[in-house]
Amino acid sequence: MFSLIVTTRNLDSQYFLRFLQSINEQKECIREKIELIIVNQDKFSEIPQVIKVHYKLIQSEHISLSKARNIGLANIGPSSTIIGFPDDDCWYNDSVLESVENEINFRGLDFLCCGVYDPYSKQTYGKNRKLNTRTKINIKNSLRLPISVGIFVRTDVILNKFKFDEKYGVGTDWGSGEESDLILDLLCNNKIGEFYSYDTVYHEIEGVKSDLSGRTFKYAKGNGALFVKSMKQRRQYTIFVTFIYMLLRTFVTLCLFVLNKEKRMLYFCRLNGLILGFTEGVDYYYKKNPQPKG
Repeated sequence: MFSLIVTTRNLDSQYFLRFLQSINEQKECIREKIELIIVNQDKFSEIPQVIKVHYKLIQSEHISLSKARNIGLANIGPSSTIIGFPDDDCWYNDSVLESVENEINFRGLDFLCCGVYDPYSKQTYGKNRKLNTRTKINIKNSLRLPISVGIFVRTDVILNKFKFDEKYGVGTDWGSGEESDLILDLLCNNKIGEFYSYDTVYHEIEGVKSDLSGRTFKYAKGNGALFVKSMKQRRQYTIFVTFIYMLLRTFVTLCLFVLNKEKRMLYFCRLNGLILGFTEGVDYYYKKNPQPKG
């Protein structure tokens, strides 16, 4: 059975309705295996349309994404075999969940990271995440290939063994990294996973906007701090090479877009976020100082 944990702050948004409709349109053989766990941070308390799968609706105050996902993990049913973490604005085609089940079961995988694709703009999430590829996940590509909405994990390898680190993720100062933390934890425990983009989860790609700069800064801070956590707690020292690569790549891209105000600001925020997150991570994990607030 699929346990799909989704959190939302707008139960009646057109995007969440699109997600629910994509669940309804799954093949019957897949739909009957879905357990949808909705952590609702909205004022509404009812699903705004009939849904054709078993679901649990859990009311919550406004909390971070990592906390919401931990609530979802705590409410997974006993028949669960695969866990997914969709966003409320992503959606599924009618074959991707079947592909996930087949890949995990028949290839003996512990986790699968599907590609993510925008069918409107016909673009993949990230130039390095090409369609129709299959690649083993390792420490080197663990922060480059997996995307949260495309991650599916066998229930028995994480349930009662893993909780999302609530210092990370949307709604915290270290505004990303909780899903990368999951992947790095799986790798640390010798679990086997693949990036698989012969089938994809759908998600629209946002254009570059100046109002994304603050979000980009916090996302980058989360990644920067996570590099330190992985080295300190898991002894994954080779990940430092990835950190240096991300710094250099961001700096070079910043230079290339020096005449483009919006993109320059975006990559400047990313570069600053990576550096500040790394230094805050050193302060927190090595010097035992409290995590910064705000």
